Amino acid sequence: MKRSPAEYGTEPYRTGNKDASATDKQAQSNAWVGVSKKVATKSSAWFCVLGVVICIGILSAGVTTHVPNFVTSIAKDGGKLQGTVLSVYSVVSIVGMVGGGALMDKMGIRKTVLGAAVLVIVGLASLYAYSVTGTTMLVFGYSIFFAIAMFLPKVLPAVLMSKVFGTKDYAGIYAFANLFFLIGAAFGSVLTSIIQGIAGYGVTWIFYMVIAVLLFLAVSGAISGGEKLQSKYPEGDN
Repeated sequence: MKRSPAEYGTEPYRTGNKDASATDKQAQSNAWVGVSKKVATKSSAWFCVLGVVICIGILSAGVTTHVPNFVTSIAKDGGKLQGTVLSVYSVVSIVGMVGGGALMDKMGIRKTVLGAAVLVIVGLASLYAYSVTGTTMLVFGYSIFFAIAMFLPKVLPAVLMSKVFGTKDYAGIYAFANLFFLIGAAFGSVLTSIIQGIAGYGVTWIFYMVIAVLLFLAVSGAISGGEKLQSKYPEGDN
């Protein structure tokens, strides 16, 4: 006579599917639909998000568009060094794009942006040190550290929007925020020219270190604001 699974100390095969089904249902219940564009743009999180995209635009355009002229002005080699610097920057930035997205999935947005902000500051400090000493190797700190962090303009806005506001009106919210990114990028290059003309490149790079800190603070504020929205509208707004 055959013994039952219970007598063998085992469970019927169907219980495994039951557990998997329960897990799927739990995951679905934890998924947040999000809020409408109207609610999103009236929240405190929205202003933090604007700070994020504007800072990213200013930082990426304001630094990268002026580094070639800066390097040549120090090296005085007819542009040979700047070509090497930009080549290294291009290769390393590809690695940063892949690694940045993976880190956001593994470590979360806040910790990843903190790490990126530190890399930006180290890269800018390398430019500052190069402006003071003229030591060629220092400028490659920019090509490595700053370049790794430049996954931010391409990855962070999209990921942050869905995290803070959900997916309900994602396209409309993202498009609206992207407008401010473009404004920041356009303003960044002009801003660098103004600061550099008044105080020199050294002060300019210090200014952008401050922008990197503000970027992290804005990201933290946006995430906290998104958590408040999710708490207020757990099922999304109607």
